Amino acid sequence: MFVFLKGRLTAVRLILLAAVLTLIAIGIATIYSVGNPADVTEAGEMSGVWKKQLVFAGVGLAGFVLINLISYRRLGLISYGLYAAVLLVVRVPLPADVRATRRPAPRPDPGSSFSAPGV
Repeated sequence: MFVFLKGRLTAVRLILLAAVLTLIAIGIATIYSVGNPADVTEAGEMSGVWKKQLVFAGVGLAGFVLINLISYRRLGLISYGLYAAVLLVVRVPLPADVRATRRPAPRPDPGSSFSAPGV
């Protein structure tokens, strides 16, 4: 953490860290308020979701700090390899029907007397 606070961009890193922490706090507070256990309707089912969001926020924050510890010059040297790895990780595990694109249904002309089926 102390290496994170050294260097030429210390002020920028601290401002960015403060902004990220503020947004995380607002998001978790919003999710907590939606799942207020006092309400026994659907919101009661969401009472523990804020804990899950807190874990994901912690992992993301740790990733943020780790990425900022790496020199951007070193990152530039391996950027093409990282790009290819991310494409493979994102693209390969998807099933074929998710990767397929479908054309949306055609829109009727504004002047035509189109009615939906069954109406």
